[in-house]
Amino acid sequence: MAMTMLYFIRHCESIKTGSDRGRGLTDAGQEQAQELVAFFKAIPIDAIYSSPMRRAIDSVRPLAEQRGLRIYEAAFQERRFQETDERLSPERLEKLLKRSFQNNDYAQSGGESNQIARNR
Repeated sequence: MAMTMLYFIRHCESIKTGSDRGRGLTDAGQEQAQELVAFFKAIPIDAIYSSPMRRAIDSVRPLAEQRGLRIYEAAFQERRFQETDERLSPERLEKLLKRSFQNNDYAQSGGESNQIARNR
């Protein structure tokens, strides 16, 4: 019986400004995406799945293009902490995370709780 191998890759270095969903990669992040092509050179790949976040798709695009594979979008994404798509400051994110880990059902208006994100 053949064993299925899964590789989870965090997105490459991303731009820190702009909408959370639409942020792309920095120049260094684009280089890191090219390094993934070299890393996986001798590893068979049957399918590539990505979060719908632009930085995640941009991270695997060179590999998918080199292999002639489609990128399938999956619900791999960060928790939605608020109604808007703006990046939270590190201080605000830390406060939200602390509160949400104290209460799995806590969510700001328009955001997801830990429990909702787990179920997704």
